[in-house]
Amino acid sequence: MIEGATVEIDRAVLDRLKDPLLHLLRNAVDHGVETPDERRAAAKPPRATVKLTATLRGNSVEMVMADDGRGIDLGASRLVASERLPDTLEACTWDVAAPERPALQGGQGGGAARPAPAMGDPTVAARMPLRTIRDPYAGFAAIRVDPVHDEVVVMDEFKFNIYVYDRLAVTPASAPQTAPKRFIGGGKTLSRYNSDGYVDIKTGDIYIVNNDSEPGLFRFPRTAEGNVPPANELTTPYGAFGMTMDEERGEMFVTVQHDGAIQVYPKTAKGTVIVATFCEAATGAANVDTVTGLPGPGALLFTARLVFSKLP
Repeated sequence: MIEGATVEIDRAVLDRLKDPLLHLLRNAVDHGVETPDERRAAAKPPRATVKLTATLRGNSVEMVMADDGRGIDLGASRLVASERLPDTLEACTWDVAAPERPALQGGQGGGAARPAPAMGDPTVAARMPLRTIRDPYAGFAAIRVDPVHDEVVVMDEFKFNIYVYDRLAVTPASAPQTAPKRFIGGGKTLSRYNSDGYVDIKTGDIYIVNNDSEPGLFRFPRTAEGNVPPANELTTPYGAFGMTMDEERGEMFVTVQHDGAIQVYPKTAKGTVIVATFCEAATGAANVDTVTGLPGPGALLFTARLVFSKLP
């Protein structure tokens, strides 16, 4: 349902609002609206209502998305704790677990941390980029580099697309955006809020993991282009967020954002299969967003609390 359909909005502004409004609509359907049976039990019509209201307020337009779903359970959803982040960049350093003592687990039982390493040359952060990939309406969530084919693979979680750019492409300042060499996108791809990915350097295959709407981890051949189905589909939990690969062991690691967990799958897995699950008690992380592969077999960095540990 739309109210205020006659309110006029500049076309350029409307184009930029399209993806955020689509995100709000999907969130209302995925998280706010009950199933027909649940709605009947609550004495509601089985068909839910999602309403977009546009209101002119002076020189501005207020847009509100609302639904008649259950809403947020304030009793179950509450802030447990908060901690102010340090104002200095030294907070971006971490302590590496040494063989003679256990890894730091949420700041407990790990012994005194070693002094933070020097931040290096302060002029590095001020360097201008050599090249730029530009998209005025980007929802870029992750970037992976294929050094073998000199390509940059970008996951766009708003448009649900995967873009492949020439790593050495030069985008003129006058160009509105960088033209990709190819892109993967469309309903057949099953890409929905693709929050992270991985590029197999040997084969060039592209892996993506969905965070929302349609959970799953999907693999596409390097030559895939357009609206094509993935070559492989793996079921992942709702809220999967980041991924990396241990090529030596042939395993994929996937973080689960809402559960604070890391799940491990065979690289060739399809359907539903799990090797092991590293839950909150093992990682010391309350909410895990990103997992980054580091040099060395089985070495992982969990950025939720910057916990570095060796797998068994």
